[in-house]
Amino acid sequence: MPTASEGEASPPTLLTASLWTRLAELESRMSDGAGVVPGVAPGVVPDVVPDVAPDVTPDVAPADAAALKADIFALFKEVEQASATLAEVTQRIKGLASQWTARFGAPRETAAPARIDHLAASTFVEKGWSRLATDDLPGAIAALEQALVHAPNDVEAAALLGWARAWHGDTAAAERLLVAVLRHAPGDPLALTAMGFVHVAGERWSEAGASFRHALSGERSPKVTLYAHLGLGMALAGRGATDDADAAFATALALGPNLVQAWYARGEALWRAGRLEAARAAWQAGAQGSRFTPWSARCARRLTSVASDASPSA
Repeated sequence: MPTASEGEASPPTLLTASLWTRLAELESRMSDGAGVVPGVAPGVVPDVVPDVAPDVTPDVAPADAAALKADIFALFKEVEQASATLAEVTQRIKGLASQWTARFGAPRETAAPARIDHLAASTFVEKGWSRLATDDLPGAIAALEQALVHAPNDVEAAALLGWARAWHGDTAAAERLLVAVLRHAPGDPLALTAMGFVHVAGERWSEAGASFRHALSGERSPKVTLYAHLGLGMALAGRGATDDADAAFATALALGPNLVQAWYARGEALWRAGRLEAARAAWQAGAQGSRFTPWSARCARRLTSVASDASPSA
């Protein structure tokens, strides 16, 4: 029995299996005598059909031979149409593949560019971090996409890109990208932190908390430690664990006093828990924070919006 390496055909699809069955049936009918050309083997189409000797009488009725001819031409037309359809489908599938690559651009282990420029990639990664910190999400996405142009397998760039897309609202694309990153680099703390923010955006609080705790359980950079505590606070607040959330926000602020976003999120958690004065105090501290982040202005606007409120907003 031939092996695959010896050229064995791949298993037929439902379509090709049907076509082969019908072809075999026609060949069987031909070999039984219907439409047989004397001197020509069944299934072989001669270049020139020889004249049939006058004393040769087919052993099949003319009506059966005509039916066989009609069935042969019907099968031919069907295969011809199927071939045209499959060619069109092939082109459309290629188009889908190109669209997927252009949109989701996950790190790839193959098809790397001829030259990987890690220095240029790291420059764009730093820009991505900076844009994330100032909540310039379109700018972060653009910078990180450029980083991946220079180094397609850069895990940090891809993880940050997923994070930026999640905060920008494109959570489905972010999750697909981060799943690919974590398959490429299982347990990467930055990718786990980014995935945690995807879960926060989807209000999947338990999954978010698990992602942030996993990120904090191993070796990690100071930035990951800072933002993982911020995210953990958000996840705990979403579950209604206000005291634990407040402790996580306090840790984030101790690690990064300029992380005004933590003041904003802390105020929101306290406000929803009915701790109105503590919430106002958090937003007040944030409003007085760094002027280089939009979160200070957001804290100030939040203070104004709740100035006359006596209860948490909806």
